[in-house]
Amino acid sequence: MLFYLSVMVCAFTFGLLRIIQPHRPENRFILYSALFAGCFLFNEVFRTHVHLGRAGFPKGTIVIFYAVLAIAYGLTFRRQIPSTPYALLLSGVGLLFVAFFAEALPLKNEIVSSLVEGIPKLLSGINIALYFWFLCQSLIVRSLNFSNTKSNPEWK
Repeated sequence: MLFYLSVMVCAFTFGLLRIIQPHRPENRFILYSALFAGCFLFNEVFRTHVHLGRAGFPKGTIVIFYAVLAIAYGLTFRRQIPSTPYALLLSGVGLLFVAFFAEALPLKNEIVSSLVEGIPKLLSGINIALYFWFLCQSLIVRSLNFSNTKSNPEWK
């Protein structure tokens, strides 16, 4: 559910920012953030990594694909990310990869296996949702403040 929240918050913010201040670089950042979070959401809903594993794709290849996706996002927005609370994003993505690797552990006890995979995944979802919540909130407030000062010069 937390991945749904991230995608919805980013998509809503993108739509709102396009109305308030079209053609801003932050709009593209938020759109691609929604797509980035959506890829991980798609994986969680449809368990694509599990199905690909059953189809013969090695787990390492699947994890490398998601790592390349995360690195591409990071490199594309390397100028914008440092001005955000990126520690939440880094820890969230890191915990997500821990959960992916934990799923591959040959643990016999289902309860322990669920906890070893589930706790990092839960913490990852919380961190990523908080990151996008704080990011989108600050972009909306900044955009509204800019829009108000631009339309009302006496507010400067």
